[in-house]
Amino acid sequence: MIVQLLAGIVIAAAVFAALLWSIYRAATTRGRTRLIAVLLGLSTILGMASISLNQPGIAVMAGGACLIFGLYGVWAEDRWSKLLPFAQAVFGLALIAGLPWGGL
Repeated sequence: MIVQLLAGIVIAAAVFAALLWSIYRAATTRGRTRLIAVLLGLSTILGMASISLNQPGIAVMAGGACLIFGLYGVWAEDRWSKLLPFAQAVFGLALIAGLPWGGL
């Protein structure tokens, strides 16, 4: 029980850090990278809200967007910065699989 709780906290912290990175990248970049950062941040917020509101249908759509934009972010970023969009892509996969609701 305690291990699951700690794992949830670590995952939530990674997703939140990735969201903050997307906001930062949206403010400091231009062009297509800025657009992807904005869309990735919005889809992450929508995914978090769908968990809070218990809406699996919306979570699947938000998860798909997180996955697509997260993979593009992994491709567009440099060095260690690839880790944060990757965390959002994994979050998208978890939403698609329905993990917050005990699915898979």
